[in-house]
Amino acid sequence: MRFFQVSARGNGVGLTILGRRPSAEDESSSSAGETDPGPDVLVIHILPKLWAGAAERDPVFRLPAGTADDADDGSGRGSRTLEVAIHEQQILALEPEWALSLAEVARDTLVDDPPLPSPGEGPQADGRAAETGDAETGDTGTGDVETGETDPLWREVPATAQIREAWRGEVPALPRRASDPADPVRFLWDLLSRLGCEPARGPEQREPTPGGVDLLPDLPGLEDLVHRQFLKDTERALLHRRPTFLPVTEELGFVRGRMDPQGLIRRTSRRRIPVLCEFDSLSADSLLWQTVRGAVQIAAAEAEDEEVRELALTCDAQLRDVTVEPAHVLLSRGMPGSELQRMPPETRWAYRYARAVLARRHGVDPEESPDMAGVLVNLKYVTSALWEHMVKDYLDRVLTPGGLEVEEQHRLAVFFTEQEVPDRGGEPRYDPVSLKKPDLVVMCPVKTGGHAPDAQGQALAVLDAKYKRLPWGGFAQASMGDQYQLATYAYRLEVPAFLAYPVTRAPSERDVESLVLGDPGATSRQATGPRRSRRLRVGAMALPFPHPAGRSLAQCRTDAEHVLGGGGLAGLIADLGG
Repeated sequence: MRFFQVSARGNGVGLTILGRRPSAEDESSSSAGETDPGPDVLVIHILPKLWAGAAERDPVFRLPAGTADDADDGSGRGSRTLEVAIHEQQILALEPEWALSLAEVARDTLVDDPPLPSPGEGPQADGRAAETGDAETGDTGTGDVETGETDPLWREVPATAQIREAWRGEVPALPRRASDPADPVRFLWDLLSRLGCEPARGPEQREPTPGGVDLLPDLPGLEDLVHRQFLKDTERALLHRRPTFLPVTEELGFVRGRMDPQGLIRRTSRRRIPVLCEFDSLSADSLLWQTVRGAVQIAAAEAEDEEVRELALTCDAQLRDVTVEPAHVLLSRGMPGSELQRMPPETRWAYRYARAVLARRHGVDPEESPDMAGVLVNLKYVTSALWEHMVKDYLDRVLTPGGLEVEEQHRLAVFFTEQEVPDRGGEPRYDPVSLKKPDLVVMCPVKTGGHAPDAQGQALAVLDAKYKRLPWGGFAQASMGDQYQLATYAYRLEVPAFLAYPVTRAPSERDVESLVLGDPGATSRQATGPRRSRRLRVGAMALPFPHPAGRSLAQCRTDAEHVLGGGGLAGLIADLGG
């Protein structure tokens, strides 16, 4: 057995689809004529760690036993498919035929390698986070990139003593994906789609190829992913679109090209005037673009994402001179491989994706079959980015009606170099160094001479979204890096600053902790000093994170309004005169 940890630092959800690589035992069984009831395709859904119940927090899991029932999973896929779900930071034990496939995108080290706890290791014995970092995620608190953001989705881990001990006991099997109203997989993809999240880019990413589109589960976010990739290729292909000579057979009142002999016989017997001619006509209304337009119209009709829908409508407008043919007609006709090879790569990919979209939409077996061995799809969505989008969504609903704006990844200069400039009368020039990027800054647009707001505006508050479990002791028990980071933002902008943590329960205004930040120049144990007239505040707050067991995004939005409005963040901003 080989062991793989998913999202080692707990900052990545997504999807991995594997094709089994036959082992030596499989090949010997096949040569002996024995049939294998196990699955050929393994679909692994990676869910947020916050959704793992008490019974799902074991360090090591195995796959459920494959049976012949996997051959008909109701998905319409031709191959035997097993769908399972795992949570961030959990470890999966795999047999060699699956491990050989997953190893293609797994690393044994991470991108930024601060010391990590052993797989399955929790916080310190007294429940406190380590003073130099977050024990659960290995966060050192440095830099603007969230911990684990650039890590691969999977890493292979050695069989430590803890893993061996767990393996000697009763190892639980991962739950199969259940098609019920509380399906956490569909719930997650609905969240990703609604909040406009896109997969992270990296060398381990594997987007579905045209031949692999049929293997994707029927989920809104994945449909948009396929449509977005198809439309991007179509957009590039349209730049190379040129009319071509197409063979035409048509009755004309004059002779053009070559007269059809059989048509002449019928013309004489029926005493008709038109002549049936065969000729080449310069036209852009070809089978290629008819197929592409058919798939573009499907994307425009089914896209959940507004950006995808707009792109589809734009592409369709550029293809308005192309005939709309029924899907079964387009799928029954195909372009010769020699002709496809002469096309530009963008056009060829657009056509292949178009046929895959049409086949998936109408339940037709795909024209292309992918190599069923190895990693077929590997998509990671950074969960800290999902949480940041969610917090911004909450803030927008509370603050924008009052004319305020919420800016993501605000560029903030904290440190400067000083250089003497002779032609400035001795005044030095200050150049920013290493711009910081607070997650969310509440801004009040400053009106200029006209009515348009100034590009900068006035900062009123800072929120840094932390996709970590809420520290038991509040802000004082947050990692030192997070505390220093927040204090820097508060001092630099002279505004209140808060860490926003996710919880899966209903928070209240009591979950907003507000501490006074000591004045610069004050004595070590005094809060007030001679250099500041207005108290700065820092703290932590708990905001709701949707949960498939009854906490929808709409309900979380309502709960967040109770926390942020009134005496919460909105009240602090009002006290500042915002």
